[in-house]
Amino acid sequence: MKYKLSELAQIKYGKDHKKLENGNIPVYGTGGLMRKVNNFLYSGESVLIPRKGSLNNVMFVTGKFWTVDTMFWTKINSKKVLPKYLYYCLSRINLSALNVGSAVPSLTIKILNEIRLDIPSLSKQKEIVKKLAPFERKIRLNNQINANLFELTKNYWELFKSNYKTKYLSISELANKVVTGKTPSKKKKEYYENGNVPFIKIPDMHGRVFVTDSTEHLSTVGANSQKSKFIPKGSIIVSCIGTPGLVAMTSKRCQTNQQINSIIIDSKIVYAVFLELQNLRKYIINLGSGGTTISNLNKSDFQNIKLSVPSIDKMCMFDVEVQPIFQQILSNELENKNLDRIKNELLMKLF
Repeated sequence: MKYKLSELAQIKYGKDHKKLENGNIPVYGTGGLMRKVNNFLYSGESVLIPRKGSLNNVMFVTGKFWTVDTMFWTKINSKKVLPKYLYYCLSRINLSALNVGSAVPSLTIKILNEIRLDIPSLSKQKEIVKKLAPFERKIRLNNQINANLFELTKNYWELFKSNYKTKYLSISELANKVVTGKTPSKKKKEYYENGNVPFIKIPDMHGRVFVTDSTEHLSTVGANSQKSKFIPKGSIIVSCIGTPGLVAMTSKRCQTNQQINSIIIDSKIVYAVFLELQNLRKYIINLGSGGTTISNLNKSDFQNIKLSVPSIDKMCMFDVEVQPIFQQILSNELENKNLDRIKNELLMKLF
């Protein structure tokens, strides 16, 4: 049966989260989990729909949560549609095609409410959701394992550092090179057609230790138009505009947009530097230019950020010890990428 989205769910606005205290309730933005706070907008199953930014990044959440003002949340009529089934329906729609923004991609409640969806009986919905559930369980398990492993390495880094004398070294002193990304001209379609070079943007970094893929790719021609912007596998990438302070590592050769600075660094100390940058996230956020709508940390200030680290020899020793853990994290993230691909192929056949 055909329904308008307005007949299946009430679309609600997110709210500013900055004045909330830290807690254990997740806050979601367009790119994913942003932080955890002590209050919630809603408790239950909901589909989150981007209002601004990466419009196709639809999410399903359950339990208590908060969304920022760039993300809609929904109250779903479960007598007509299962929340998870509605999530599958909306995740298959190219919401970017409904964009009404100019500088920033945007959606409105009015436009979303008019989306028409073909919804089968509840029994048929339950059958489809059941077939996809094993994939999602495994993905959630891998994510939880990775979260635990990452917390383990952060705690061990602090313990490791406490055993040695540390000194302050700037990013420019630790890095072989720092590269600020760039977006090739969107007017040249050949720069993006049949793209095979990952082009990383901030939403690709959310919730990641390693960025194993990106939502957008450059063609070989597009990437070669700015050869100096290539960054190798094993680089550390840091968001510096808009949402500064996100830190991740690259799992393959790629390029980034101008909101990201990449640290090309000796692989023997990459994990130590990566973890120390994680500790500095709040500091990096505060370095972003105040008084402006968008936080902006310029390259010069970024390169001058100082990290409290032991000697290079000690950092090398630390990296050897934690390498198997990081390799397991990468393996789990790559498995999730493959599971998600298979799940989406199955989804196409079931709908």
